[in-house]
Amino acid sequence: MKIPKLFILVRNIIKKEYYGFVDLHIDLNNDHLSKMKSLLRSPNNDVVKEYESLFASLIGSGESISYASARMGFYSLMKVYGIKEGDEIILPAATCSVMVNAVLRIGAKPVYSDIDSDTFGSSIEGVERVLTKHTKMIVAQHSFGIPCDIQPIVKIANKRNIIVIEDCALSLESKRDGIKVGNFGDASIFSTDRSKPLNTITGGMVYSKNRVIMKKLRKMSDNLDELPKEKQKALFSYITYVAKYGNILNSMRITFFLSFLSKLHPKFNAFLDDDFSSIVLNSTYSYPSKLPSFLAYLGILEINKWSKTLHYRKFFLSDFIKSTDNTGKVINLPVSYFDNSLEIIPHRIVWSQKEGRGQRESLSNFINISWTWFLKPIISTKESISNFYYVKGSCPRSEKIGANMVNVPIPNDINTEIYINKIMCRIKGQK
Repeated sequence: MKIPKLFILVRNIIKKEYYGFVDLHIDLNNDHLSKMKSLLRSPNNDVVKEYESLFASLIGSGESISYASARMGFYSLMKVYGIKEGDEIILPAATCSVMVNAVLRIGAKPVYSDIDSDTFGSSIEGVERVLTKHTKMIVAQHSFGIPCDIQPIVKIANKRNIIVIEDCALSLESKRDGIKVGNFGDASIFSTDRSKPLNTITGGMVYSKNRVIMKKLRKMSDNLDELPKEKQKALFSYITYVAKYGNILNSMRITFFLSFLSKLHPKFNAFLDDDFSSIVLNSTYSYPSKLPSFLAYLGILEINKWSKTLHYRKFFLSDFIKSTDNTGKVINLPVSYFDNSLEIIPHRIVWSQKEGRGQRESLSNFINISWTWFLKPIISTKESISNFYYVKGSCPRSEKIGANMVNVPIPNDINTEIYINKIMCRIKGQK
């Protein structure tokens, strides 16, 4: 008899040992929460400026400007670069609906490029295939902490006077040929929402070394509205709940509980979920919006512990690779993990191979596989992806790789050897 999905979901939620892809702020103490509460009541722009400066120093010699989400930063970049109706914006097929939504808000046309099977990010072959005289901007995405092969993309863009925006939402401080991602294109965007390398629950950054562009962006961002107070209060409630109960609950329980509350009453909806549609609707918040200063303070705390997190993630990847030595072809890790020209700070461990769905199912009793990314082109939407102007079959590599994608979270403060051994046992069909 087939077990109902609801039963499986509830069973996994109540299990103590169940891992998700959301980093919980269990290290926040009462002093931290008190500071954030005071900033919620009395915003302080100096805190935001400090956060932006610290973030920029992580990436390079450029400047950073914060937003309530990364897609809002992307939208603002398109504005200052003069993107208009009829212009074509190339996005990787393995992208989020909110990125396409930003393009549609501008009135431009999204065009999709196929991904690289070695990096799962943007590829020069995919980009070249869809370039036209109407192409004004290329979004080059670094997926899962793996730098894409971006130099050829920048080279062809420079020849054609096309803008390159690096999408670093899933990658922070990874390097290609010794250069950190975010420093190759004209500008870059970083996400700091709850599932990203730095977690401010919601938020994003634009980074660039182009002083002219950043001056225009700063002038625009200074005049942006704040998120509605009710939304900010919901965000603070989320942070407080996680800080108090995160050490005894797993991220799946917290995610499920707060999602349930948000359906009961809008005041519990902490997230900016009006942007997952192909139709530009009237939002319940201004678009774009400023990052609240209490979240900027949380970002400062995240940066202060990032160095430790970075090293842990690098060692986890190394240990994971070593653990696959005796598994034969059970796991087909991407060759980028073995590329000496790359320094990868993994956001999650990823691979794709035949029977990927079966491998996901083998992990489903202790990993929240519903958060596996890019199982299809254009994720995080309930609509048909054709509504986003994606043509089925136009990016065959993205479609094939995505269907067989496996994602493994990298939990902090866990016995790495035991955790990895459990993953390997399940993949090999052992208990």
